[in-house]
Amino acid sequence: MNKNKIIFAAIWIVILLIFVYILKTISSEKQSGTQTQSWGWVVLWTLDNADQFTTFLWWFRENFPQYQNSQIDVVSFSNYTEYYHALIWAFLWWRGPDLFVLNNSEWKYFDAQLSPSSPDIIDVDTFRNEFDLVFSKDLIEVIPSEESNIELLRWIPLWYQPMGMFYNFRELRWENLTTWSYINDLVNRFSQEWKTLLWIWDGQSVAGIADIITQFFVQDNLAWVWEIKANEFAQALTRYQMYGDRNAENKFTNIASWLTSTQNNVDLFTQGQVQILFGYPSLLEQIDKKWYNKSFLRASVFPTYTPNSGNILVDYNYFVINKNTQNMGLSQDLMRYFASEVGQKSYLDIFAYYLPSRLSLLQERLEKNIKDGYPLKYKDFYDSWVDMVSFYKWNKELFDTNITKIIDDSINGRNLFENFRKTILCISNKMITWENLWTSCE
Repeated sequence: MNKNKIIFAAIWIVILLIFVYILKTISSEKQSGTQTQSWGWVVLWTLDNADQFTTFLWWFRENFPQYQNSQIDVVSFSNYTEYYHALIWAFLWWRGPDLFVLNNSEWKYFDAQLSPSSPDIIDVDTFRNEFDLVFSKDLIEVIPSEESNIELLRWIPLWYQPMGMFYNFRELRWENLTTWSYINDLVNRFSQEWKTLLWIWDGQSVAGIADIITQFFVQDNLAWVWEIKANEFAQALTRYQMYGDRNAENKFTNIASWLTSTQNNVDLFTQGQVQILFGYPSLLEQIDKKWYNKSFLRASVFPTYTPNSGNILVDYNYFVINKNTQNMGLSQDLMRYFASEVGQKSYLDIFAYYLPSRLSLLQERLEKNIKDGYPLKYKDFYDSWVDMVSFYKWNKELFDTNITKIIDDSINGRNLFENFRKTILCISNKMITWENLWTSCE
């Protein structure tokens, strides 16, 4: 690895270690807020549209009239990279928001900044019974104890979206798209007709590449980035790269022309050059901007290896409270609203593309159209026979950036991934043990 990359990695390590140290010591230097007054001012950071989220909070005030005059500032970020960096620096400068969101793929290095969940808002047993199973697996943390284990809830998710696929109904009306064996048969048939069924090739020109390759990881029952060895990465990458050209063999031909182009796989799909597009339901936002023929568009669950079984990757954010908030009462009541059925229903009425985290709202949501004018329902992305799972990337921003570059390197990709995995394992161990901080992780 060259000198510039080593320097950059070293800077990242120093920043992250300083950040975690401050989070671990901040509580002893600044008393956390415990106010319960029904007035105040809180700052909430989100990745949702600010105007839409403000509308959602209007319904909060209708249900909690004591906060009619409270000021709730919504700060919205357009992408996770900007959000992640802003959040770190906000805490470093003692300006962290009162409430903020974390992604389900993040490692737990923000934990020292979180206020413990309150059973007065929702207890662990209620959460386990009333929310989707994936949240119980992810957000209920078991703390070992000599007498009995203690269960803690890592706060509240409002939604999730499963990985799936869009396809051209005109071309694939009578085809079985449920398993990879069927998909491979279609690839071979289309290639004989000089057609391309699907196109997932390099990293730069595939929308959502990091989560698509991650979907291949979870299908092999891998849940953590540091679990993946070089041979397992190579296996997933080989499956991914099978679908890059008309011969169903990705040899990276003409890749340079695509990397210098403004087009990506969404363009290829909407132009009719490929018939399948992988992604979350929210990818429909990009498809809609390309003027795709709405009557041709359909969606389905991501293919599995065997019928009616397998793992499907899910993406979601969950809200947490900054333990140093100066208005804990308002912050907790916001959480109480987020966890309630009426609150989540209000959220889903405003924000499209998502499935509810509450089980009581699921069946009604599944029967609804995702977007006006499209013959797509939420149930197209849902299969009760498969397991919805998360994948821990350790650091979403670093993982997504690096995996894109790694996949673009057809020669050294396997070794680059192994080096990346070892680096983040080294950094995480330093954060946990606080040992050998001066040694390089490169």
